[in-house]
Amino acid sequence: NAIGVSARRDAVMGLLGMCNRGRLHCSCVDTGATALHRFGRLLRSWGEDEVWGLLDLGSRQSRLILCMGEAPILIRHTGDGGHSWTERIAEVLQLSPSAAEIQKKSHGVAILGRREGRESAEPVTPATADFQHDEVAVMLLSALRSELNEMAGEIKRSYEYVLSSYPGRRAGDLVLVGGGASMPHLPEFLSGILGITVRRCSAYLNDPRCRIRFTAQGRNSMEEFATAVGLAVTEP
Repeated sequence: NAIGVSARRDAVMGLLGMCNRGRLHCSCVDTGATALHRFGRLLRSWGEDEVWGLLDLGSRQSRLILCMGEAPILIRHTGDGGHSWTERIAEVLQLSPSAAEIQKKSHGVAILGRREGRESAEPVTPATADFQHDEVAVMLLSALRSELNEMAGEIKRSYEYVLSSYPGRRAGDLVLVGGGASMPHLPEFLSGILGITVRRCSAYLNDPRCRIRFTAQGRNSMEEFATAVGLAVTEP
């Protein structure tokens, strides 16, 4: 297979100029998707019969990287990102963008105990039960329902395509990375629709098979550093 990658000339030249000013030498060019694949391989050992994925929820767009065992096999755009969700919330609820961002980060989306005739794949705990009755979260879900359903539909079709192309494989975890992954209860929401385990990458830190140690303090989460970590490491 041959894969072509393009990038805006001004963006590339800007980055090269920054390297030169810092007296750094650019020795190679990488892609975000392959970097995230390397990052995902550090989280745990993946079975050769397991189709697992990373959902990169960026500011402007989201993309899915599906892998089988230790090889990436499908990369697909899955919709808008966190900034677009904030704009949608502001538009629907008549809020300022800054207020919409605060509500999104504080409340997230409501979790439905049953969706499309299917029980949620995640157990209902006291915390999630309370969250189901969060009126703000219900309003945010209403505002984002179309975007989230579209994204979930694209993810489901991608899993089904890969599983039909490689018989005998099973659907594995979907790992959330990127700034948009921090929205409360998004993993449980997607898990309830897709019927698979959906977890933020930071949820793997306590797994004894995880080869990453993350000790950064403050507002930044490991989800925001996933691509940077993947770019920094060589093949594990």
